[in-house]
This record gives sequence, C-alpha cells and structure tokens, in this order.
Amino acid sequence: MNASAAIDTGRAKGLPAGSDLVHLLMAGLLMLACLGLSVWIKPTKLWSEKVGEPDLENAVPKAFGDWVLSPHGVATIVNPQQEDALREVYSSTLARVYIHKPTGRQVMLSLAYGSSQSRDTQVHLPEVCYGANGFRIMRLQPDDIRIGDLTLPAMRMDAVTDMRQEFVTYWVRVGDQLARGALQRNLIRMRFAVNGYIADGLLVRVSEVTRRSAVDSYRLQDEFMANLMAEIARTGNLERFVGRFGTAAPKLPS
Repeated sequence: MNASAAIDTGRAKGLPAGSDLVHLLMAGLLMLACLGLSVWIKPTKLWSEKVGEPDLENAVPKAFGDWVLSPHGVATIVNPQQEDALREVYSSTLARVYIHKPTGRQVMLSLAYGSSQSRDTQVHLPEVCYGANGFRIMRLQPDDIRIGDLTLPAMRMDAVTDMRQEFVTYWVRVGDQLARGALQRNLIRMRFAVNGYIADGLLVRVSEVTRRSAVDSYRLQDEFMANLMAEIARTGNLERFVGRFGTAAPKLPS
C-alpha cells in the first residue's frame, strides 16, 4: 500500500490526517511542557495583590437597559455549583437573576473569582459542575461572541435533566486575558509564573432555563451580555471581566 492510499484508509477509519496528528502531538507536548515548568517554577506573589481583587457586588449593576434584578433572587434558578466547592476554590462569588422587562424571561448571571489559578485552585468549568450534578451535556462548543468591537472567546453548553433544560454561555479570564481551553489557560499561567506571579481568574457564566430553542435562548443571552458589558465599561471595570482589549476603550452598544 502506498503512502496516499494509507492516508485515505486512515481517514476512512476516522483517524486524524497526517497534519492533524502532528498538531495534536504538538499540542500534547506543549501541555506537558507547561505542566513540567509549573512544577519547576514556583511563583510566590499573587497578581491580585498587585492589581486588587474585583468588587463583584458593586461592579455589576442591579439594573441596566431592559434588565432588572429579580426580587426573588437566585431561589428561582438552582445553581449546580456546590457551595463547599465555591468556598474552597473561589475568593468571591456573585449569583443573580435578571428579568427581561419586555418578555418577562429570566437570565441567570454567575460570577466566580479566584485569586490563585494554581493547578489545585483553578476555576471549575461549568461542564464539570453540571455533569457532576446529574446534567447531560448535549452540546459543548466554542463560540466567538461579538459585543460591539469586542470578540469574546466563549463556550456554549446545552445541559439537560429529566426536569430541566438549560442553555449556558461562559468565558474564563486568567490574569489579564481571556482563555478558552486548558492549553491557553496553562500558557497564560506560565507567562505569569515566569514573572513571579500567580495569576488570578474569573469565570463569567450566563444561562437560561427554558423550553425555547437554543438559538432563541442564546440570542437573548447575547443581548443581556452586550447590555451588561456596556454598563460595566461605563464604570471603568470592563478589563476585570474581559481582560486586556487594547489601549483604547472598545466601542460597545449603547
């Protein structure tokens, strides 16, 4: 069998093509290198002590655009994140439910901040928390969310149980950048570690429990996030939520 025939046979069996296999091997080696360096390099200073920890309660407005805080609090939507895990990993958290005034629909906002993004205290990704609490993850895929001139590397997750269907959007800030995937998070942590710092991290999660379609829910979530980030930008706190976005403030929806 010649080389091209072997490649064709491999593809037919669902095996990665030669270039894809090289990329996978390179990514794996890079992750192993990051892991090895993280053991060798022992940063001693917290980045949060240099820049300060975000005040989540005051940084996030209770009303903005067409959104207002639910008078019932988070009791209307169960949070799959376990309270003991929250206290163990995160320095501060915020969970709120907002009502969309034109439709009455409810969107949940959950923020979890950790001052130390070491291997043992990294942010817990929603797919792990939801899966551990009985949800079936029907879809998990990356999505670049456009908010004004910003592009946020986020994740979309469809999670269901026998009694509940929830559509989730989330992104993770590590240090001064957004990171999607373990490789990106490790690379940022290593950049900070080389400079003697332990990076901090913030998980921003937006979700809706609904019987509507995923397309409809994510469209409403995008509207919510655009309105929220525009309001946060006006208070000068945007970088705490989305990392560095350049020297000039981004153009956001009014």
